Amino acid sequence: MIAGYHSFAAAAAFSLIVGIAFFIGTVTNAARADGKTSERHRYRIEAYLDARRHIVEATEWIDWYNHSDTWVNQLYFHLYLNAFKNDRSVFMREQGFRLRNQKLRRPGRIEIVSFQTTNGTDLLSKSSTDLIPNDATQMVTTLPRPVPPRKTLSLVIKFRAYLPQLVARSGYDREFNFVAQWYPKLARFCSDGRWISFPYHGLGEFYADFARYQVSVNVPSSYIIGATGKRTASRLEGMRRIDTYSAEPVHDFAWCAYPYFERFVFSTAGPRVYLLAPHGYRAVIGHHRRAIRAGLRRFGRLFGAYPYETLTVIIPPKGAEGARGMEYPTLFVTSGPWFHFPKLRVPFANSQTVTIHELAHQWFHGLIANNEVEAPVLDEGVAQWASADLLRALYGRSRSGLSLGNLSFDIFELIRAAFYWKKSPYPSSLLAANRYSADELIYSVYLRPPLVFETARRVWGKAKFERAIGNYARTQRFRHPTLNDLFDSFNRVYWPRFARDFLIPALTAESTFEARITELRVQKTEHTWQTSLTAVRPDRTTIPTWIVLHHRYGGQTKIAWPAGQATLKTIHAGNREVVAATLDPYRSNLLDPSLLDNNSAVKTKTRSGALLALLLFWAQSFLEVIGP
Repeated sequence: MIAGYHSFAAAAAFSLIVGIAFFIGTVTNAARADGKTSERHRYRIEAYLDARRHIVEATEWIDWYNHSDTWVNQLYFHLYLNAFKNDRSVFMREQGFRLRNQKLRRPGRIEIVSFQTTNGTDLLSKSSTDLIPNDATQMVTTLPRPVPPRKTLSLVIKFRAYLPQLVARSGYDREFNFVAQWYPKLARFCSDGRWISFPYHGLGEFYADFARYQVSVNVPSSYIIGATGKRTASRLEGMRRIDTYSAEPVHDFAWCAYPYFERFVFSTAGPRVYLLAPHGYRAVIGHHRRAIRAGLRRFGRLFGAYPYETLTVIIPPKGAEGARGMEYPTLFVTSGPWFHFPKLRVPFANSQTVTIHELAHQWFHGLIANNEVEAPVLDEGVAQWASADLLRALYGRSRSGLSLGNLSFDIFELIRAAFYWKKSPYPSSLLAANRYSADELIYSVYLRPPLVFETARRVWGKAKFERAIGNYARTQRFRHPTLNDLFDSFNRVYWPRFARDFLIPALTAESTFEARITELRVQKTEHTWQTSLTAVRPDRTTIPTWIVLHHRYGGQTKIAWPAGQATLKTIHAGNREVVAATLDPYRSNLLDPSLLDNNSAVKTKTRSGALLALLLFWAQSFLEVIGP
């Protein structure tokens, strides 16, 4: 998900698609160092849930390792629950004081009770949350003595997390408690000594170092817990239960507690999966199970095997929709109806859709931990392509978006239709998350990037694309990649300037990759038919494609149009009459904003000839976007 709207934004994008369907490497040394040493950070938390007041009382022990070559005299923490403290926080102001169309009725906050080193030195008096006026989602602490390179600083923090009404990610609804971004968490620390700290943005997610976590959760004994990591211990103390979870290396920890979950447990070739759902969801559990198993297989093959022992999937109850569509390490929250229609297959609108998208996020940005505020395309854009690719693997290309009787649609064609539904120009896909409006985010981050990646896959071949995206995922695992790391991977597999020549112009919309047939004439000579064809590509950036000439009474002739050639003028001579031409017949270029000028019918003088050409023209246009 992105910035609080993670899969919710994805779901909104897919909702738009639903309407359309129904109604018509180099890895840097710093990255290597950070990837190896950040695993030495340790968090140990003991948390007590007051289920009646929705307050978490906790003690947190942190062992922070200075893996840089510099002496460090300040620490930066995220206190993201303070985003819900009042209507003056950055999050609330950027969201227009309403969250997912709901007014926040009960605020939330995090209160630091005490903060010191383990040897008793007070740090709370040396800490400030005034980095941004009225925000308090960041805290800076000045240390009495700098921490030398390669040394560890041990801290202990007592705090209270007051859960807000659940409208975005974290909070409660009646007995359901979803506890995310709930503890003081160190900001991302780079090997050059920089801290990367930012407020909780309305559109933009979280960024932190990988660490080892051990968290004990104390809840009423009737409550069922879902949490990051593997449960390593459980015991009863009177009317309460204490479960302990361990996870490493991960960059976050989230959990939920609810007394009315049904727990469904199943094995896969990789992790053991725990699916927690409210009563009444049994009819769709099989759909989620199938999607998870297929996703673990396919994503594991493409991006590297899922490395953890467990995966927890949560379907929130009615009223707690604010938690849905969000990913955390080894845990994600999905959504979907409790019912299904057996004979209606709408892959992108059924119970599997959000599950597939959130599962893809276990890689992007669970294992490949990019800074989503800075470059959301690296997780949302890539995860959206991976989600659509899995639907294609499950249902076949032509039926991956919709299958209703003999009518079917390609999922990527539906994404394309959604993207070009509005004629508004949308900003680059390479901006920071907080620079978008919610509408711009859907189009620029969720819809355009999968079209760009899929165009590369179709134009230059599946094997090359999978090698490039797979190399990126494997080399950046447990690291914090940037856009340049993604571009470097593609440059190594395709050609040295592939990102400059294709990816960047496509993602920034500097080029539309438009192509059209401007002239098609046929003349009968004494012995042959001569066909004159002209096609143009207005942009400076072009990609290779094909043009097919359709002969009367069947048969085709293929003409190659190489990349770099802005205008194609050719004369084809043959003994069969050409009645129409189709540009990009295999639908490789999903970035062309108009399909209508990809077909051209020969103008004929006879009524029957004109009618045949016209019918062929419209039939070809329709068949381009639907399956057989």
